[in-house]
Amino acid sequence: MSKTVLRFFDDFWLDVRKNIKRNWYSPVLAGRFDRAGIYPSAAWCPEIGKYRLWYEIMPDFANDGRRLLALAESDDGLNWYDADVPVDDLPVEIRNYSSIVLAGGPEGIHGTSVFRDPYEKDPAKLYKACTLGNRVEFQPRSPEERNLVMYFSPDGVNWDSGSSRIVYPFTSDTYNCILYNPIFKKYMVFFRASNVDRRVAKIESNDLLSWSRPTIIIHPDAGYSDESEMIQLYAMWAGWFDGMFLGHLWRFHTEAADESYPKMFGYMDTELVYSYNGINWMHTTRKPLVERPVPPEYGHTQLALSGMFETKEKDAWILVGCASRGIHGTSRENKRLYDMMKGRIININFYRIRRDGLCGLECCGRKGIIGTKPFELLDGDITFNVNAPFGFVRFAITDPSAKPLEGFSFDDCEPYCGDGLDVAPVWKGHSLAELKGRRIRIWIELNTAILYSISATIRPYIWGPQVSISDPTRVEMDEGMV
Repeated sequence: MSKTVLRFFDDFWLDVRKNIKRNWYSPVLAGRFDRAGIYPSAAWCPEIGKYRLWYEIMPDFANDGRRLLALAESDDGLNWYDADVPVDDLPVEIRNYSSIVLAGGPEGIHGTSVFRDPYEKDPAKLYKACTLGNRVEFQPRSPEERNLVMYFSPDGVNWDSGSSRIVYPFTSDTYNCILYNPIFKKYMVFFRASNVDRRVAKIESNDLLSWSRPTIIIHPDAGYSDESEMIQLYAMWAGWFDGMFLGHLWRFHTEAADESYPKMFGYMDTELVYSYNGINWMHTTRKPLVERPVPPEYGHTQLALSGMFETKEKDAWILVGCASRGIHGTSRENKRLYDMMKGRIININFYRIRRDGLCGLECCGRKGIIGTKPFELLDGDITFNVNAPFGFVRFAITDPSAKPLEGFSFDDCEPYCGDGLDVAPVWKGHSLAELKGRRIRIWIELNTAILYSISATIRPYIWGPQVSISDPTRVEMDEGMV
């Protein structure tokens, strides 16, 4: 069993919280890529020792439906340059565009997400792209209908464009996010199950061949009600982060009084959402993860984040998003704004935040106390992500009834003063290895300090041993249980 990271977006894994407040933090703009790129996907690619960025470009801004997939690379995840890719296999009319790696068929692609799949055993399918492809003969429902398809690549550059695989036989005119769910060992696609029905649905597959029927996972609920606007949920990117799924939910703000259908004009921002199992999703602050800047900055009309990856130093997260200066509208309006701004309409922005730094528990002055629910310690490897350069933190371990274990009290702990992502607690004359296999609770005392997360090889043991924080089923079922 690998390490689990406990993040405190909610109080479920806490039993005690005294003199503690929960704070939310925003990533900071740290880099830009000056390209009119849409729906970016990014990943660290260890096989080449670089970051890669895939994004869509529109050869004609008056035709929003047809797009091409381009590739950029970076050494630090913040400064980007066009990748050097072969063009011999591309149609002649698009060879002048920067670093095109996938053109699709005559109608191009639309809504592409690229996923570097660490769970894939077939090296030819290490990279997966989910996107709208061409119409197929057995699906003539409407002249606009296109199919959601998947392409495969061994390197993210050379795509098997001649054998796209149908994922969903209808159109999903949005960002189509593919990921692997390690809890249920299934692939999932978050998409739009019906054309222009702006809610987030999912489909699942064990083998990438047969897919489930769509189900809605996030709907624009009553919390979004407002007198002047209506919020539609445009799309969602999601990724797995050691015990929790984190999501970027695109909120499309439209005019409540607009009688046209579908509503096409409005602005967009991104909300942070999360899930323990990839199926049940929860809101956080219901505020933008990154505030839209004021005009004329890129992103003042649309700031749609579509990815988050760890730096190669493992000290920070970098978020990627499409930052537009043009309001969401029709293709005609896109072309008008593109011409008015002489092509300077969209950037791809990059934001940085410390690892696990989106949320933190802070003491209100001195002696804030945090106590967890009971866990089974499977290895002596508990570490803490804490920030206390002008205060200190102490740690303690107790039994499930909160009785201190000898040698592991706050008074036995050497106070930590500093800022560390993986702080290992130190007790005088004792080691966590002594507690391996024990049922414990973890306690933290914060003095002018912030706790971001706890990392450990643990599983919940509230009444009986559970598989993980993401899967609450009992490890050993009682006799006679199904």
